[in-house]
Amino acid sequence: MKYFFTLIIGALSVLSASSATIEKLRLSTDQWGSSLVANSNVTLLSTSQYGEFNISNTLPVDMNTYTGVRVDYSNAITAEDGSFYQIVLGGGTYDSGSYSWSESDFVDLDATKNTITVTFDKTKFVDNSIQRLALQAKGVGCSVMINSAYLIKGDGSEVQIVFGGVSWGLTRTDNYPDLATFNFTNSYGGQKVQTMDNAECTYKTPGQAYVYTMELTEPTSDDGYFFEADGESGGYAWFNLPAGVSTFTFAINDSTNKQELKTLWFKHGGNSAVTPATITIKSLTRTPVASYYVLGDFSAWTLAGTIAGAMTTTDGVKYIRNITTTKVDQYWKIAPQSSLLATDLDWTKMYGVATDGSTASSGTLIQGDNVGALKIAAAGSYVLQLNAETLTYTLYTAEEYTAGVNGVLISKPVANGEIFNLAGQRVSESYKGVVIKNGKKHINR
Repeated sequence: MKYFFTLIIGALSVLSASSATIEKLRLSTDQWGSSLVANSNVTLLSTSQYGEFNISNTLPVDMNTYTGVRVDYSNAITAEDGSFYQIVLGGGTYDSGSYSWSESDFVDLDATKNTITVTFDKTKFVDNSIQRLALQAKGVGCSVMINSAYLIKGDGSEVQIVFGGVSWGLTRTDNYPDLATFNFTNSYGGQKVQTMDNAECTYKTPGQAYVYTMELTEPTSDDGYFFEADGESGGYAWFNLPAGVSTFTFAINDSTNKQELKTLWFKHGGNSAVTPATITIKSLTRTPVASYYVLGDFSAWTLAGTIAGAMTTTDGVKYIRNITTTKVDQYWKIAPQSSLLATDLDWTKMYGVATDGSTASSGTLIQGDNVGALKIAAAGSYVLQLNAETLTYTLYTAEEYTAGVNGVLISKPVANGEIFNLAGQRVSESYKGVVIKNGKKHINR
């Protein structure tokens, strides 16, 4: 079953950003039925003999219109055996058993030069149509930067080619652009999601969790795009992008992951998908998520709003969150990481209080499907502190809170005689242990 999620964009900006590290990702050259659209300076390194780069993203080439192709290149490095690259032209009938075309032509690149012009030989292509136009590595370990390519017309004029991208057996070693356009030419074409240093987006349970976010320059034109998480036995989780969205967010954690994640793919296909399809990606990131989140009226009662309210911690026990609201009567709860599903929330795991609408500034949290929400009655800036061991909370105004003494109330003078424990809760004189009295630490024995 494929999960479905539309990101809801609301007043997320009122919640301060999480301190979690946002990691930039990219779509790799490990792909099929798809390609990165580029016009210049693509650097390739062969990882397999006969690995290919599709020079053009538009095929076939009509030999009645075009008489040849010119490819400009630089930074040539041959393999240890001296092998380099060749231009491969294919046409006629494709044999899937031998992975070859019945009509073909091969022209070597010279590693000592920086350009090659190939004149189409019509005697080798009966139907005057080129179905395959590729740069092929003749050995392992050869590298080259493809600067540009042009189809040559009969009158000698040239038309610049938009590159089709890596087919297989090569890796790109240049920096990928932030703004990248991808073509999906086949049903269920896909590209692997990787880190900027080409590592896999792996996931190992238990306890690990990531939130992935993709931003597009234009809304999706159809509902055929999706992310697929693959394990040892193939795909086990799918996250569908609906038609018409320009931002998409999903979570992979203990709730969604049923086995160890080996790879993550971005794909396009399906009965309702439009093929071929083109998509332009503005950014692709992932963020390791916190153990606890604040959600409420000041963000959104959704997965996206919850993620935006990640709490921070330095010791795994005390968690804090800055909250700013411009409205009165803002309701909130705390969501543990285990409540984050693939595209929704498990409300049975939410933390709240027994009395809905309570404005108590401190107390003990309870868990359940219908727990009451706490309320911030007045607009302003606040700091929420959670003690994960005792499941107690304390809400301070920004003026009251300082981080100088374990995050307890010290900056605002309190009435003489009032005593607080290290969780910021008022206690009586009979309380045993470290307390804060008049802004100073004491030990009650």
